[in-house]
Parts: sequence; structure tokens; C-alpha cells
Amino acid sequence: MKESDILKKRNENSKKALVRDRDVLTRLVKQSHAGAESKLCITKYFEIYVAEQILKDRKLSPEAVRTGIVGGGDDGGIDSLFLFADQELVDDCNSSNFLNRQNRVEIELVLIQSKFSHKSPLTAIQKLALNLPELLNLESQPESASNKYDVRIVNTLLRFQDLRTSLADKFPSVKIRIYYVTMGHLNAEDIEHPESQITGHIQNAIPMCDFNFQFLGASDFLRLIRKSPYLSLTISFENTLISNDDEGSYVMLVGLRQFYAFVSDENRDMRPYLYDSNVRAWQGDTRVNDQIRQSLDTLPVKDFWWLNNGVTIIASKVHNNGKSLTLENPSIVNGLQTTNAIHQYFSQCGMDESDNRRVLVRIFTVTEEDEEKSREHIIRATNSHNRVKKESLRALDEIHYEIETYLNTRDKPFFYERRDRYYANQHVPRDRIVSIKVLTQAFLATVLLRPDDAMGRPGDYLETSYDEKYSSVFTKNYDRELYHFCSQFHHNLVMLLRQANKFSDITFASRNRIRFHIMSHIVLQFLGLRRVQVSPPLTLLANKAVADISDACMLYSARRVVKLYTDMKIQSPRLSGKQFEAAVIADSDALLT
Repeated sequence: MKESDILKKRNENSKKALVRDRDVLTRLVKQSHAGAESKLCITKYFEIYVAEQILKDRKLSPEAVRTGIVGGGDDGGIDSLFLFADQELVDDCNSSNFLNRQNRVEIELVLIQSKFSHKSPLTAIQKLALNLPELLNLESQPESASNKYDVRIVNTLLRFQDLRTSLADKFPSVKIRIYYVTMGHLNAEDIEHPESQITGHIQNAIPMCDFNFQFLGASDFLRLIRKSPYLSLTISFENTLISNDDEGSYVMLVGLRQFYAFVSDENRDMRPYLYDSNVRAWQGDTRVNDQIRQSLDTLPVKDFWWLNNGVTIIASKVHNNGKSLTLENPSIVNGLQTTNAIHQYFSQCGMDESDNRRVLVRIFTVTEEDEEKSREHIIRATNSHNRVKKESLRALDEIHYEIETYLNTRDKPFFYERRDRYYANQHVPRDRIVSIKVLTQAFLATVLLRPDDAMGRPGDYLETSYDEKYSSVFTKNYDRELYHFCSQFHHNLVMLLRQANKFSDITFASRNRIRFHIMSHIVLQFLGLRRVQVSPPLTLLANKAVADISDACMLYSARRVVKLYTDMKIQSPRLSGKQFEAAVIADSDALLT
């Protein structure tokens, strides 16, 4: 393929990705807007939504976020404006608290532009570039500025200047962060000129300022939404700490009471972001979990850590404080069942000060640079020795976050269970839950037309060592609607097959066993093509909807495949999946000749 053709193809894929991500983001915002108490129009609500996501590490209350929303006719090109000193929001009530501090203070100004528009005009950023010199020098003529700009903007920027001036002898560090968030698309060269203007204005007004400008399109903002808020927690340990200083790895024994405190928030609930990277959600009353709970309820012959594999935690940074470690962005990647059992036990039984039992904790430092590779390696290594489903080790790939968001935000959502039992634990109706395995099976039968693989070997497409097979099902090149098509199609067929009065000759178990062969037969009849003519099928389904497949078409194929199966089973009780697949495809082809 020529280099020009490769570049053209890449640009086409980028445009498709933008449309897809914009659609998902629009659905997310509308879903959040529908559930909000405020009756603001969606464009105004988008300003709040963006500010909440950008500032989620600051742990601001909803009311505090809303005080920074300043967009309007006299906003000077600013939709949201926030002033922080030492990570604390500065307002009229507390600004004087920072003036007498003896230590060096970090002052930070955050400006946000939020555009719920697909066109993403440059006028907003150009407006900010034009007004910034005056906005950064308001103290020279505050009265005229008050007539020109929103009083909230004027007051915040005057407080910013007042802090800098009053703390000048402490040499405060000054940061300015500007975010331009849009639903649309702008090329880097489009914003290059206004960005360089803004940079120049800030460098002239505040020479030693730490300045950063971030442009976030729909795809970038989606990644920000998925990112967990910053978290810093301290965990105490007992006796000896085994460490590898070169790699930032630690092994230690932690008292059960101390571990319970580590994983609990101020309401004594489990901290949700701690286990976001775990390959499985809480599995409930399984045999293993019952054994863990039993070892907590009874006085064991050995300490708890002798009877349990322990917990593995990764963190972006680890600080050794002597008898405790402070972890930045900690995440439990193995041992969630143990963690839940410990949390459940102390929540129900209370804290016994005489309880000196301990749990084994392993901690790995994973830097941002090595995060994706190291995180994946540690998660797979620490989980592979347990009985973990194949699909669970793939669950943290970004593609599955994207599918989950897309399916969850449909008008009638499906809940994509990346992590085993995550939605089941929330009592979501079973028929609205789609597991990774079922989606893989439905995709194989519907899109790749491999019903035998769908029924007998879906795990091959989820094995960590079979990347080629995996990427034939899960890749960013596919429109996310294709996964919704497969999910809805599978759901509709299962509902049809449950109607025993339509299939009196065969049990539901047998119907269910051949459902993927039925799906392939239906698709070929729906498209009016023989399988040899389908290469590839993706483009054929691109503009189709499940609703286009009539009930009559589904029932006709289902009855033919069911009859074919019963007839072949009579003749050959040991009927293989490959033989049946060939017969199903041959039957479909014969109907089209």
C-alpha cells in the first residue's frame, strides 16, 4: 500500500474515532444532565460537568464547583475560573488565611473553556488571547474592569494578584492551567497561534510562572473521565518491612484493623477507586470467600496471613515513613475477595483492640511512564496462579472501557460486565448484563460467522497469548455500534428461544447450545449472501440495525437450524461442532441459490 493511501486510511479512521467518541461523550453528558437536579440548559450544564472532571482530584463539593462557573456575555473568554492556594480553593472567606503562612505557598489559577459544540469555533480561544493582558493586570484599573467583565472573574483575579503580592517575600510558586474542552475537533495548527499568544501574555505578566495549556477534544476528554481521581493513603505495617529500593517494591505484614482502616472511607464504606484495576468484582458467597470469612470468624491455629494469599497493591509513588507507607494512587490488583471479606467482617463485628491478626501485603511502584506495561504485567502475574477467567485478564484493556461506556449510555442500555459480577452485585437485571465472554461469542457468530468457535472455543479469542485472534474481535478499528448490534441481537434471539411453544421438539438447553449457529444463519439470510461472498462482513453490518431483522426472519432461521440439529443428532449422536457449522452454512447457502 502506498504511503499516501496509508495516510488517507489513517485519517479516515481518526475521523470515525472522533465521531464515535463524540457520540459516547454526548450520551454521557445527556445522561448526567437528565439525572441532575438543576434545570440548566445542557450547554450550561456542560460547563459544570467539565469543571467537575478536570478538578476531580481536588475533592470539591458540587456547590464549590458551581461557584467557579462564570461563563456568559462578559466572561472575557472564560467559562470557569478557580483559584487555589496549597491545593485549597480560595474564596472571599478564606483568602486572608494564606497571607500569614511562613512556608512557601503554591498558588494555582485554573481557567476552563467548555464548548458543547461540534463546530468548535476558534472565537472563544481567540477572545481569551485578546483579553488576557488586561485580565492579568486588573489591579491597575479595577473599576473599569468591573464594568467590562463579570464581577466574579474580577474578584477572583484580584485575589490572585493580592496573594502574589502579599506573599512575594515567601517566593510563592505560581501555576496557571488553561483547558480548552470541546466536543468538536481542531487541528494542532488551528490553535497554535492563539496558544502562542496566550503563552506570551502570561510570560510577560508573570515571568516565573509554571504555565500549561491543554486542548481536550472528545477522545481526550473521555480518557480524562475514565481516569480515577488522585488518591493518597497511608498504610501502617508491623515488624519487618522487606523492600527492594531499586524497584520500589515492598512486602509487609499489616494488622487486620489497620488494613480495614486503609480500605475504608470516612463513612466506613470501601473506597471504590481502590479496586478499579482488579480483574474481578466481589464474587459473593463462593466457597473460597466462605473459607476466608470462616478464618476471620474463628480463632485460627495460625495467624490469618498464614492461611491467605494476601493482597497486591500498585501505586504511582510510595513514601516510606518508618512504620507506615504513604501510597499515591493506590490500586488493589489482586486480593479483592480477601479485602471484601476483611471489610465485611469488621463492618459487622466492630473493632476489637485485642485483635492482632495480620494480612500479607505486597506493594509495587508503577510510574506513569511504565504504567500500562508494568500494570498489565503485575496484574497478570499476580492473578494467573488463581482460578481467574481468561476474559478477566483482558478486562482492563482500554477497548473494554470504551465498549462499557457505549453500551451503558444507549437509550435502553446494556451493562457490559468487564469485571466479573460487577453489575450483578448492583442487582442489574440479568438479561441486561453482557459479559466479555458472551459479547465475544455473539461477535464471532454475527460478524465473523464462526459459530463453532463461538460455542466451543471463545476462550481462544481471549487468551493473553493469542493477540491475533483477540484483535479480530476487539479492536479500535471497529465501530462501537457493532458491539451494541451483537449484544442486542443475542438478547433478542435468547428471548425468542425461551418461547417453548415455538420449539416443542427440543429442550431449551439444546436450543441455547446451538444459538450461535442460529445467529450466523439469520445474519446470512438477512444480508442475502452466502458465506463465501462475505469478506469482510463488517462493512455489510455497518449501516444496519437489529430492528431491521424481522421476527419472521429470526423465527424462520431458528426453526430450520433446530430441525437440522435434531435430525443430525439422530443420525450422528456424536455430532461435532465443525460438522454442524458446515451443515448450517450449507443450508443457508442453499436457500439463496
